[in-house]
Amino acid sequence: MFINDSDISNNYSPPLVKGQEVKKHEISFELSSLLEKIEWCSNKRFVELADENSKKNLDYILAAVVDENNQTTFYDGCQFTRFIQEVDGIYSPSTQAKIKDIYYYFLNPNKQELQPLFTKKDLESPLYWNYLFANDSLLEESARAECLFQLGNCYYQGSGVEVNMKYALEYYRRAINLANHAKAVLMLAYCYENGEGIEKNEESARHWYSQAVSHSSDPVLKQLASQKLTYIEKEV
Repeated sequence: MFINDSDISNNYSPPLVKGQEVKKHEISFELSSLLEKIEWCSNKRFVELADENSKKNLDYILAAVVDENNQTTFYDGCQFTRFIQEVDGIYSPSTQAKIKDIYYYFLNPNKQELQPLFTKKDLESPLYWNYLFANDSLLEESARAECLFQLGNCYYQGSGVEVNMKYALEYYRRAINLANHAKAVLMLAYCYENGEGIEKNEESARHWYSQAVSHSSDPVLKQLASQKLTYIEKEV
């Protein structure tokens, strides 16, 4: 049974993270002509995949792979990135030429437009890596929840992005909603206890620490939450 928080706005999504602006490289095409078919997408058109992701409240990310001959091929962003990671790929599967760069775009099926996100170089940052796979529809919910939690940490710690507690809390909450992510529960409780990014509320902190104790399978995390809970109850 999923944990619920009355403060969680299920339809709210923080703005898309962006990396290096895509400059001096324009790709012109009509979405209606996107007929590229790739094996790991079950031969579906990208617009259809984007529509499916949208229904799951996931962003659809398109990868424009440019090879050394400046030939561009479009792939599903998540699956292509996993593919090159697994095979340590340096060649474009379609052209067999060395990959020059990869440009990632958010494909909006409603507005039928592409929004530049980041490039291959940006994936060195956990911010963009976790954003990419938090939207991978083929990953288990627990794996996507971990990515959402790590995104929250990026905004909490200012890792690769300016500190933004509003976004940090929202990603923690989304991780909880998706898969009862225990560490996200603990962080939410901590923020309520200390008034970080949200009004200090010991009752809410106690509630979330209790949830962490009840739902966590990690003995260290469970013990920490239990200690915090005991401390708060003594203070009341």
